[in-house]
Amino acid sequence: MTSGAPGAAVPAAASRPADWMQRSPRLASLGVLATCAAALGIGRLVHPSPAGYGTHQQLFMPPCFFRLTTGLPCPFCGTTTGFAHILRGEFAEAFACNPIALPVFALLVLVVVMSLYGIVTGRPWVPGWVYSARTVRIVFVIVLIVWVYNLVHLFLL
Repeated sequence: MTSGAPGAAVPAAASRPADWMQRSPRLASLGVLATCAAALGIGRLVHPSPAGYGTHQQLFMPPCFFRLTTGLPCPFCGTTTGFAHILRGEFAEAFACNPIALPVFALLVLVVVMSLYGIVTGRPWVPGWVYSARTVRIVFVIVLIVWVYNLVHLFLL
């Protein structure tokens, strides 16, 4: 506890999510698995919007603010619609909505498998590179490339 007096004890640093997963990997894995199962279930329940975007509004979410204000799709416009198509086996339609839906779905399946591994073994399953600055940069570049593709697709096709 910190009393404000000189020489007082310094409080322990707040735990990071990775620290929590290290302490309770089975519980963390179960939580992640439940979240993935909810995403899959919800994705199956919604109906893909014929417009190629806006499916998330069936979940009582507002329209994309970026699209409303600029008239342009945000980097993730069409991802929910694409996800709904993937869960129906309509991969070409999913790609047409937003190409990023396919790798996001593949990542979700990988996370489900790794969560099951964590539940069974009781060992943490998130590799350290996930939290690296390099990973963040790579994901940023991929999202930027997909966004440029979506903008080119919007204006040229």
